[in-house]
Amino acid sequence: MSHLIKQLLSVSFLLLLVLFPQAAIEGARNGLFLWYQAIVPALLPFLMMTQLFLSSGSYIMLFAFFCGYPTAARLSNERLACGRICPPEARAWLYLCNNASIAFLTGYVCHGLLRNTVPTWKFLLWIYAPVILFGGIYYLLFVRRKTRAASPGAPVSVPGGQAARDPVSLDESIAGAFSIILKIGGYIMLFSIASRFLSFLPISAFRKALAMGVLEITNGLQAISALPLQPAKKTALIASVCAFGGLCSAAQTKSVITRSELSITRYLLVKLFCCICTYSLAILTY
Repeated sequence: MSHLIKQLLSVSFLLLLVLFPQAAIEGARNGLFLWYQAIVPALLPFLMMTQLFLSSGSYIMLFAFFCGYPTAARLSNERLACGRICPPEARAWLYLCNNASIAFLTGYVCHGLLRNTVPTWKFLLWIYAPVILFGGIYYLLFVRRKTRAASPGAPVSVPGGQAARDPVSLDESIAGAFSIILKIGGYIMLFSIASRFLSFLPISAFRKALAMGVLEITNGLQAISALPLQPAKKTALIASVCAFGGLCSAAQTKSVITRSELSITRYLLVKLFCCICTYSLAILTY
């Protein structure tokens, strides 16, 4: 059934490209411009460096906390694949660290969209507090129990993994980073086209903006910021969209996950939970 749904969605999207070529071109242009102007310079250096430091300790995941999608997902998957961490720990790092980058939140959202009407520290608190709280609880309930059960100093056993991995050369790191950044650009372009198609739907501007936010974060934030809403509600919606990240970011995350222990469905449920918590926290403390 899932394969049939994918086929139907692909055919439907292809028909839209044929029927509305101008909208498709505009959406592709907007997506590629966003990728080239914002994503490549902000994310590509981090993708190169994280591959070089893949064998480092958990502090590399804290570094990924501020890098944006899908750096933390890629690191969690790679460290799990080479046996450095156990599946519960990989899931904990995925849920905790795979977020919108702090540069995007402070620069594009707080300064650009909100015009500094909300203190940056407060906006970041709305985004990160639910994530840190959930990640901490998950770590205590699942990861700590797993590590206590393991023998002290013994390497974590991961089916199909290796105890260690040979150091990655700079050339390999650059090649791998460009492969991922090109894949991210493709996802951003496709979801930007889908967001453009949403503008033709005969629904209210509010529902249209929310749908765009669910699909792709940047276009959704622009649409929400243009809505005639009360400042508190508009800001809370913007923060909640940032916390969820959009299906485009989820697709980017899925593209770098190869281990079956890391479920994209559970990841989306965690993001939805954090989105609801962020909206509630923003409404209560605006």
